[in-house]
Amino acid sequence: MRILAILVLLLPSIAWGQIQELKRPPGLVELKPGADIPAGATYRWKPVFPFDLEFKEYLTLDAKQRVCLLDLDDPGKYVVDLLVINWDSKQSYDVRHIIEIEGDAPEPDPG
Repeated sequence: MRILAILVLLLPSIAWGQIQELKRPPGLVELKPGADIPAGATYRWKPVFPFDLEFKEYLTLDAKQRVCLLDLDDPGKYVVDLLVINWDSKQSYDVRHIIEIEGDAPEPDPG
């Protein structure tokens, strides 16, 4: 059932071809917007799977980018969308980030 839910969530992005797949070890994952974001466009990060995925956003000082920071310790797949609105061309699009956390879950702290 979980696989079916993931496929339903991925179908709209597959049609547009705006997918970035990442494989990472457990720990902190940083997502940055790509260089293809038009000047003057606005964007924000949105968790998709699981729906209650917690993340932090911060702005970089040099490039003024909005970066998404996730603490992903459990192996599995996570999905986060970057929603982009280009006000000049009056268009919007999503870039789907599929993050696969590989490896074993960290051992709990005995202390």
